[in-house]
Amino acid sequence: MKRVIYIMGAGRSGTTLLDIILGNANDIFSCGELISFPKLKGIPHGFEKESKQFLFWKNVEKSLFEKNKEFQYDDLIRTVNAVESHRTFFNNLFRLTPARILKDYYQYIDNFFESLFSHIKEDIVVDSSKYPGRAFALSRQNKWQIDYIYLIRNPIGVVHSFSKSDVEQPRKGFLFANIYYFVINMMCQLVKIHIGESKLLTIRYEDFLRNSTEVLHRIEYRLSLDLRFPKRLIEDNIPLKVGCLFEGNRIRLKNEIIISRKNSDFHHSWKNIMTTLFNGWWWRTGF
Repeated sequence: MKRVIYIMGAGRSGTTLLDIILGNANDIFSCGELISFPKLKGIPHGFEKESKQFLFWKNVEKSLFEKNKEFQYDDLIRTVNAVESHRTFFNNLFRLTPARILKDYYQYIDNFFESLFSHIKEDIVVDSSKYPGRAFALSRQNKWQIDYIYLIRNPIGVVHSFSKSDVEQPRKGFLFANIYYFVINMMCQLVKIHIGESKLLTIRYEDFLRNSTEVLHRIEYRLSLDLRFPKRLIEDNIPLKVGCLFEGNRIRLKNEIIISRKNSDFHHSWKNIMTTLFNGWWWRTGF
């Protein structure tokens, strides 16, 4: 049976890294952030036109539009935003989204995954789109078996990461990064309540860095996966293949990566103390 593993959480929380690791298993295909497919019009971010990534995703796009010739990117962008964006999260939570939009959205989702699976040999794909709105929307469809991983990172690490200017994603100031982290994790908790513990696994990014094998064993057991190969690669410090990610942070542009087990030590500055007071609850009680 075809399956989707959806990784949910805030930006800069390690979702792309986890996506890549899972994608090194024998029957799992790593996709990156599929939420961006309509917005980027099927063009994987940062890859040349002759790259394997570009050619693969354009073939998926071709199959998608063959399945439904009425699809237009401008319409898809509006539909996806109406269902999955942070701005419309509570509209969907309280079932205020018009039925016509939901019908178009789920037709797109069905056709997209059908097109994707027709181009790969694996039976499981990983979507690390992060957005809680997308997680909630996917949980309301019945065609695809979807399991969820909620990845939480120490808020100090998230806020520090957003302060960097040498990355692709937009920089966020201290106050805005804290507000963003608070709102996103509040939404994730609501999705977690809606989905239920049986289909959603919560893990901490710091636990993963500290003991990758143990966390992968938990994922393997809870989601009935075979992760022996990526566990062996990490244990033996062997590079992992990055795969064919559509979108994500900049490590998607590499051919292979080695997992760094180093945890960051944060000093007791007033900003870190304020971040812990404001957002530490999500990280401590995410379970």
